[in-house]
Amino acid sequence: MPVEAPPPVQDKPTVKPRDPGQLAVSRRRLDELHDPVARAERAKAIASLLREEWVSIAPHVGLPLSELDRFVADMTERALRNLERQLQCELDPGCDRDAIRKAPGMSQDDSIAASLGPERYARFKAFQDSYRERNVVFLLNQQLPAASAVDDATAERLVQTLGAMRKQFFQNAEGMGEKVDGQGQVFGSAPAGAYDEFAQRRQSAAEYARRELQIAAGILNAEQLAALKSQLDRDLFSFSDRMKNAEVAAAAKAAAGQP
Repeated sequence: MPVEAPPPVQDKPTVKPRDPGQLAVSRRRLDELHDPVARAERAKAIASLLREEWVSIAPHVGLPLSELDRFVADMTERALRNLERQLQCELDPGCDRDAIRKAPGMSQDDSIAASLGPERYARFKAFQDSYRERNVVFLLNQQLPAASAVDDATAERLVQTLGAMRKQFFQNAEGMGEKVDGQGQVFGSAPAGAYDEFAQRRQSAAEYARRELQIAAGILNAEQLAALKSQLDRDLFSFSDRMKNAEVAAAAKAAAGQP
C-alpha cells in the first residue's frame, strides 16, 4: 500500500518585532488613560480642540450651538475609548494593529457619523466636500475690507456654484480617462502619458480659471471679483510653474532612458 506524502509545512506568518521604545511610550500613555486625573486632563484638551473646530461647522450641519457641548462630550469619549483600544493592541503581541485601526467605529469619520446621526452627517459630508470653495470665500474676505466682505448668502451661492463646476469637471475628465491635477482653486486635466501632457494640463487649468471668473461675475460685485481674480492668478501661476518643472523632469528622465 503506497505511503501518502505528508502535507506541506505551512509557513508561519512573520511577526514583526515591536519597537521597545514605542512599547514603553504606549504603556505610559495607557497608564495615563487609566488614571482618572490624567484622563480628565486629556479629555479637557481633546474637548477644547473639538469645540474650537466645530463651533464654526455646527451651523452648516444643522447642529444647534445648544447641542454643541453634548456633541463634543460624545466625540471626546469616543476618542478616548478608541485611543485606549489602540494602545492595548499595541501592547498585545497577538493583536493585529492594522485590523484594529480599520475596525468599525475606530475612525474619526465613524465617530462623527455616530455622534451627528444620519441626516446631520450627510450635511457634514456635503460641507466637507465644499471645503475648497469655502476656503476661497475665507481668503476673499481676508483680502477685502470689512465693508466689502462677501455676505453669508452670497458666499453660499458662490460655494454651491463653484462646487458644482468642480464636480462636473472631474466627472468629465474621468469619463474621458484623463488625469486631473490642481493647485488651490484651479484644476487642469490631460490624458496621462500624452506627449504634451503637461502643456495640455496648463492650458486646461487656464480655461478652468477663466470659467470660474465668468461664473463668479454673476455672483460677486466688481471689488470682490477683482480679489478673486488675484487669488486665481496666484493659484494658476503656481500650478503652471509646477507643470513646467514636471515637464522638464520628465524630458530629462526620458533622455536618460529612465521610465
